Amino acid sequence: MRAVTSATAASVLQIDRKSFDNLLLRIGPAAVPPGRQGVERRIPVSLVEELLLAADLNIALGVPAKVAFRIAQQLLGRSTEGTRGNTAEFLGSLNIGAFVQLGADVALLRAEMQRRYEVAVETVVRPARGRPSKRR
Repeated sequence: MRAVTSATAASVLQIDRKSFDNLLLRIGPAAVPPGRQGVERRIPVSLVEELLLAADLNIALGVPAKVAFRIAQQLLGRSTEGTRGNTAEFLGSLNIGAFVQLGADVALLRAEMQRRYEVAVETVVRPARGRPSKRR
């Protein structure tokens, strides 16, 4: 499983690390297990894709982060929860009512995520760990 650090994931989502940790807390431990002090979390790449779509849904529709995350999982075909009677015709589409269908351009999402990863890899630097060396 490919994974990135939480700093890189935060950069891809274009938020700071603290906001990223808060987002993960709002979504709950089902998304990613809690981190340990002093050890940076490893975030699966597929989760970053779900979080990017959830953040967009949160802003665009004003739904809470946890609800937006569930919708994002369903749009990406990664959740079987609430898909009874789902007759959506393509990945990135979800029937949310008798006459309402919600869709996401998954190809555009993945292209944007790839572009953001390229920027994040160049800009995010891991902080030095341990005691600083003694200078003489």
